[in-house]
Amino acid sequence: MSYIFKSAIQSLYREKWINLLSMFAIASSLFIILITFLLVYNFHIATNRLPELFSIVIYLEDAASKEETEKIITQLKQRNDISSVSYFSKADALTEFKKTVKGAGAILEGLDENPLSSYVEIKLKKDYVTLPNIKTISEDIRKIHGVEDVYFGEKIAETINFLRKSFQGIGIFLFFIISVVVIFISYSTVKILFYRKKEELEIMRLLGATSGFIRAPFVLEGGVLGLIGGIIGATGVVAIYLLIKIKISTFVPIFESIIMPWIILPISLLTGLLLGIIGSLIAIGRLRA
Repeated sequence: MSYIFKSAIQSLYREKWINLLSMFAIASSLFIILITFLLVYNFHIATNRLPELFSIVIYLEDAASKEETEKIITQLKQRNDISSVSYFSKADALTEFKKTVKGAGAILEGLDENPLSSYVEIKLKKDYVTLPNIKTISEDIRKIHGVEDVYFGEKIAETINFLRKSFQGIGIFLFFIISVVVIFISYSTVKILFYRKKEELEIMRLLGATSGFIRAPFVLEGGVLGLIGGIIGATGVVAIYLLIKIKISTFVPIFESIIMPWIILPISLLTGLLLGIIGSLIAIGRLRA
């Protein structure tokens, strides 16, 4: 074991320029994987919070009486898929409009009556906040007497769902492609080092060294290249994260909500180590000692 470690360390130092190039190539690849995962993770968290924020707005007919309005509200409260029901009169709707739209007072000046409709805002239970359920619930509510229209931002929900699936697909694709790149880098590096030590290895073979004994330092070297590449890549991601949280978020407050899943750091080191070993095993498996 002492020979294996000593031989691997000597080779790493002796061929330092090739090894440094390989380390930084692996680090860059793992950095891209980690950044992609960070984006996918935070987008996933953001979309998971949507059920708490999602609401459906039900516009009532102007001709609906107080009794009809109360009946509609009662029907909505009795549904098992609705968690809360809030009623807003025409006056409330006007107040909200003025708060939301700047200069609304000037827009509404000269009107004899309030042009807005009364409405009911409902929130669904978390388990029911899916696009098919939302469409079904909206269609059921439209059939209620006294309801003029139902709005739930269908395009927004579809876009968010599309982006979520796209991010996940891109993340998986990049992980696969870059993993192949890291394995190829380790494979190429170990293959070059193997050929450079061909005469030395031939002497060891003639002296009775087994194939496993000869190849073990190369496997260790590939693992070290992957591990150090993982460390550099993880360090780069942490530096970017701290830069965003400390500096950039002061100018763009939305970045304050970015979360770093720290568990990915040891996972990235393990991934680099394993991919480096896999590349080395493929390289020495195709070469004759």
